[in-house]
Amino acid sequence: MSDQNFKNADNCESMRDVREAIDLLDEQLLDILAKRIKYIERAAHIKTSIDTIRDDERIEAIILKRRAQAREHGYSEEIVESLFRALIEYSVNHEMQVFKKKLI
Repeated sequence: MSDQNFKNADNCESMRDVREAIDLLDEQLLDILAKRIKYIERAAHIKTSIDTIRDDERIEAIILKRRAQAREHGYSEEIVESLFRALIEYSVNHEMQVFKKKLI
């Protein structure tokens, strides 16, 4: 399904339509996650101390922003928070691994 054929959820008439749209969204999501990971890896190369990788104050600020964004769009704040906490935790762990490799 190309972007031109991408159906709005309300216009999906079959499970095939729904699944094709979700598959396309998943592909786009993976592309975005790959780009995000590149920035995480770059941050590991820029930082000079492993102690600066986890920034709890920034994490909480991000969570507050994403919860507000979820609220504005009528999404579950709890689900959005859970997803972003998992993403951030993965990101922090990955950044630490990349940082440690540059020390070798």
